[in-house]
Amino acid sequence: MPVAIGFGLAILMVTTAMLSRSQTDTMSANSQEAIGSSLNVAEGGLARVQSFINNNRSVSTYNLSSWASTRSTMSTGPSCGTSNTTDIVAFANAARTWQNLDPTNPSKGQYRVVDYTYASSDPTRPNSAPGIGTLQVEGRLTNRSSVNSLRVTIPIQAGDLSGVPIPGLWLSGGATGNNSIKGNVVTNDCSVGLSSFQTTGVDPSTNEPYRAYYTTMQLPPLPPQPAANQLNTLPPNAFNSTNTRDIVLPQNNDRATTRTLNNGQSVQVYEYLINSLNIPQNGSLTITPGTRVTFYLNGSINRGGNIIHDCTGVPNCYPTNFQIFGYGPIGSTICLNGNNYIDMFVLAPNYTSGVAGSGGNGGIRGTAWIKDWSNGAGCGSNTSNITVIQTANWDLMSVMPLNLPPRFSPISTWQRQDAQP
Repeated sequence: MPVAIGFGLAILMVTTAMLSRSQTDTMSANSQEAIGSSLNVAEGGLARVQSFINNNRSVSTYNLSSWASTRSTMSTGPSCGTSNTTDIVAFANAARTWQNLDPTNPSKGQYRVVDYTYASSDPTRPNSAPGIGTLQVEGRLTNRSSVNSLRVTIPIQAGDLSGVPIPGLWLSGGATGNNSIKGNVVTNDCSVGLSSFQTTGVDPSTNEPYRAYYTTMQLPPLPPQPAANQLNTLPPNAFNSTNTRDIVLPQNNDRATTRTLNNGQSVQVYEYLINSLNIPQNGSLTITPGTRVTFYLNGSINRGGNIIHDCTGVPNCYPTNFQIFGYGPIGSTICLNGNNYIDMFVLAPNYTSGVAGSGGNGGIRGTAWIKDWSNGAGCGSNTSNITVIQTANWDLMSVMPLNLPPRFSPISTWQRQDAQP
């Protein structure tokens, strides 16, 4: 009997120990499952926050605490007006509260942002790129107490033009009226409705229709104008009311200057000082295809005779081979005829430009970045003709837009952090 009782007690103790261990293992498995599930939720929340920052890239150089109050973080993308501002403020105000990973199914878990901070590589410019963004996100399942936290660091690089479509026409204000633009139209003027721009055609690089959109990028600054004695000039009295000469540039004795394009290529450019240009009705000014010519324009160009730069069928001839930089005051104009297309790039921040409406096959083939567009009086640009055809290329320019949004690089470090429910 004592032996039987002893065996029974031993078996009872072993069974109790096994049950206890099983219960511990079950609890550990459940805990590990909860940790894994909440970690998955945190990863999902992290992806959501990354996507938001990537779509509003200028906020990436500001701490989360500034997103709802710092005005410079509000204009962050191709949108304009209050919608983008509202989205950023709403996100910033809700970021630190638990949110459903799937708005239609709370059982999939919730996430919240612990914080986002930014450290610039240049301490004197705290909100400039490059730098490092640090993002911490927590995740949890709503029916469990486990909370997991992920902390990642993200390199933020200075902005570039990758993925930014080049505009056929970029206006700091105003609209194009009846004129059609075969290219993207970009404006900085939020008061102008996008429907007031007449775009037509399809962008061959994306197979998407050309469109008009707002931008927070700013027109590039004009390059420093070289001293007059470093520039070529047109012949004395080249064009006047009685002169119907046809002038071809560059001329035999003109000298070229070495310039660097956005793609790093060094090129030879014939640069000219132009105070104003009034070509008589029967005269013309021809830019030799395949050469590079830049006008430093201090006055206006008035329509009359033709400016000719036609790259059709000419190797290594691009619209940006012929550049006009306009330095004149507000009210200056660049008015062109409507009977021939000119392969050209125009940067004239204070200028009004347009194409005479009498011709149906003329205007700018390339891109023009100006203050506004003449819709009638002045340049007479008042018909439904296609007046600008977008054909230019970022790489072949020598200027760069300002306020490019920073680039959001892949995560460089990833750490799991302790968190409390």
